[in-house]
Amino acid sequence: MDDILHIVLIEDEKKSLNLLETLLEQVKGIQIDGSFTNPEEGLIYLTEHQPDLIILDIRMPKLNGLDLIEQLRKRHIFVPFIFITAHDEFILDALRKKAVDYLLKPVSLETLRNCIKKFRSDYFRKNGVDSEIKANDLNSELLRINIKSGFEIVKTADILCMIADGRYTNFILVNKKEITVSQNLGNFDYLVGQNGFLRIHRSVTINPIHIRRLNRITRICLLEGDGFEYKVKTSTQGIKLLEQYFADLK
Repeated sequence: MDDILHIVLIEDEKKSLNLLETLLEQVKGIQIDGSFTNPEEGLIYLTEHQPDLIILDIRMPKLNGLDLIEQLRKRHIFVPFIFITAHDEFILDALRKKAVDYLLKPVSLETLRNCIKKFRSDYFRKNGVDSEIKANDLNSELLRINIKSGFEIVKTADILCMIADGRYTNFILVNKKEITVSQNLGNFDYLVGQNGFLRIHRSVTINPIHIRRLNRITRICLLEGDGFEYKVKTSTQGIKLLEQYFADLK
């Protein structure tokens, strides 16, 4: 594979498609292999040519974006995808489909560039993995976090750790942002089974992909975010879990 990110666009509104193409022309390291206003034609193309990424609208005539992705999966085609739409009521459906990202129109160049940059970095870092496994890894789960004013959507891969604080839980993200939710840590134990998180202490659940160091004596686990380090405590059982986790990676 070369270092160019190959993208296919599917957007039924010609004006929106042209705008998207114009924005993407300003993003380095990508190539648009195909652009379609007819989603059925886009589906036919994708059954014969698999790009690195699909960017598509959700609300389209005859075949909407959600159904198009489902049709690809039935054909055992697993290509990472980003939804771009003007309708935020579809956000939960996008979560269930495991979209790489969900962008609301009008999309700015900065937002699109940042989204592509992160995806591109992850994609080529994982180069060499079987294509179907790679696609499923990259389609990292999006998580809806309920907060007092409404909710926030975060990628599970961007969660550094979750810290219990009485009846509340503090989410620490890789960009150093903290989100406090009025639910106890136990409400998020499903992430341990479904997404590989580790509960290393009764008050600490971590995302092991961000581990950089473990001190068995002080029982301190060092996590690394984007330009910062974050220390959490672990229990004796937590140390065993961490050691088993890394033993299984060998």
